[in-house]
Amino acid sequence: MPVPLAQPAALIDTLSNALRADISAGSYAPGAVLPSAGRLAQTFGVSPGIVLDALALLEADGLIQPHDARHHRIVGAPSTSGLGFQAHQPSRIETGLEAQEVRIAIESEAARLAALRRSPAQLRTIKARAEAVAGLVADDLCHRDADFAFHFAVARACNNPKFCDFLLMQGRDILPSGSFTGDTRPNDMLEEHDEIVGAIEARNSEFARAAMRAHLEAALGRRRRMAALAPTLLSA
Repeated sequence: MPVPLAQPAALIDTLSNALRADISAGSYAPGAVLPSAGRLAQTFGVSPGIVLDALALLEADGLIQPHDARHHRIVGAPSTSGLGFQAHQPSRIETGLEAQEVRIAIESEAARLAALRRSPAQLRTIKARAEAVAGLVADDLCHRDADFAFHFAVARACNNPKFCDFLLMQGRDILPSGSFTGDTRPNDMLEEHDEIVGAIEARNSEFARAAMRAHLEAALGRRRRMAALAPTLLSA
């Protein structure tokens, strides 16, 4: 249902939360097809681009999946029982560090495959997700959801659903808090994203893999610094 939306920088989160609430409330049953992005944009009074970014977050959560070129349908969360991994436990920083090490191997290969296999539409989505992260960082707002959507877009572009399954199982809590307020490293992260996008656009598979690995290794370093600042969590 329509809800009042917040400031422009928070529109994506506000809209995704509104749609998520509608799905949880049963307004859209499993298998139901959502209105098109254009229709949702009219309903909520936002641009189609905002709608597409919000839908990407719902897709990353496993709540929806593409139905056709213009619509998404409601689905349940994908089963991860056969993947051989345990879901990430956000309350334990050690678990996050372990999962981050696994991400380096899996997502580096996903970036390599994305450079080889991505479609023009998938490349546009990757670029849009990177721009969404940059916009939130510029406004000193939490960018974790948008960052997850960026990585999910790269995983989707490799056109092997198992890479997406891994990210969906781990969830957005695998990422750091998503705020660089008072920090000096946001530009480093954005430059890392730009290198990944550029390599995928150029179909340079080896550079895409190297760029993703460098990005995730830098993220692991940031996460380790967080762990050093919270030793009580490590002993929990």
